[in-house]
Amino acid sequence: QLRDRFKIKWNRISSEELTKTFKLNLQNYRNIIENASRADKIVQDKYQLHKQGIALLSEGPVILGLSIPSTGGRTTDNSSSLASKLKTLIEEVNTMKRERNAIELELKSKTIDTQESFLSALHDKTLQEQELSMEVLNKYYGHLQQKVKNNLSKQESLLAEIQKSNSDFVPEHHGRKAMLKDLVAAYDTCKELLGNLKEGTKFYNELTLILLEFQGKISDFCFARKTEREEMIKDLTRGIGLATTTEVPDLPQHHKLVGSTTMLTDQSKQILPNTEFLANSTINTPYPTQFYNMPQPYSGLPQSEVPDRHFPSPFPSGYQPPPQAYPSQHPGHSSQGYQLPYTHK
Repeated sequence: QLRDRFKIKWNRISSEELTKTFKLNLQNYRNIIENASRADKIVQDKYQLHKQGIALLSEGPVILGLSIPSTGGRTTDNSSSLASKLKTLIEEVNTMKRERNAIELELKSKTIDTQESFLSALHDKTLQEQELSMEVLNKYYGHLQQKVKNNLSKQESLLAEIQKSNSDFVPEHHGRKAMLKDLVAAYDTCKELLGNLKEGTKFYNELTLILLEFQGKISDFCFARKTEREEMIKDLTRGIGLATTTEVPDLPQHHKLVGSTTMLTDQSKQILPNTEFLANSTINTPYPTQFYNMPQPYSGLPQSEVPDRHFPSPFPSGYQPPPQAYPSQHPGHSSQGYQLPYTHK
């Protein structure tokens, strides 16, 4: 509205151009806050997933011990049949491992002499390379191959027996294991969440300071633009007012009398502006310093338009009034000639 009112005189830079940097920084801060919100959502989901375990860990060792399911007292009973069976199976596993190590050592130390067999077959002209190779390998490694097969078969059977005996040995142990597993996961998550909380607190404290500083800059900018607008309106309206009072109207004919010079002088003092005040009137804003060409302070009318403080003579310049005849002897008058009051000097 002000730009439409004052036209080209309202020549300050638009706020849309000056706020481009503010808008860019605002978008960056908005993206940072959105990313932080997504990170907060991940932290909240982790806490909700392990909320019960974290709450149980915070109750203390007594309540924690009572909350963990027991195993029925059979875990430490080494004399029970199931425990003895498991112990025997473990010993068989160790024996099987020793047998496997012995087979491996024998395989590494075995040496094969195939030169004699191949030369004899070549001499008899009955050389069959594949068949001869299989025959030699079976001769040296046939019994070791059988031992490896027996060892693998024994391993499969031992594994099945151990799994069955373990299931019978701890029929109530599944709940306990699940509880312990959840508590371990809750403990690890709790430590991770504590680290996330420290990092998040530091991040939001720093972000708050940055946003407060950014808010202050925007407030200062708004205040500066408002002050600039008000001062510019004052200068423009004052210039319009001065422009309308520069012309001195002609005095009516009945005011052109002796002594009217004082009246005209007083009127001229009221019309002429205070040039010293206008020369010293400047816009003092914190930001921006100057975005437009300020109108020049009014320093008075041109020399040719300044009204003369001395009222001119009603007669034209160089005019000499004609002589008039007066009675030489009139009652109450001296014998001297009468002097006109408006003689122009």
